[in-house]
Amino acid sequence: MIGLLGTVSGMISAFQTIGRGGMGRPELLAGDIGEALITTATGLVIGIPAMIAYFILRNRLNSAMIATAQAGTDLIEAAEEESE
Repeated sequence: MIGLLGTVSGMISAFQTIGRGGMGRPELLAGDIGEALITTATGLVIGIPAMIAYFILRNRLNSAMIATAQAGTDLIEAAEEESE
């Protein structure tokens, strides 16, 4: 989200520059567009590994929950067999 915020901020600045100076001098836009690209890239560099880590940890948690539920079921079945 930070990358998206930076992209929007950079593009707003670029359009403000166009509004002040027109399209005749593209070098004036370079800094604003560079800001947008850098913040987008930074957001992706942070966001993609974070998303991968989230899915890995979520899958591990789901596996642990299934194993715990199975162990609980096995324990209840064993207790029922002993009581009979």
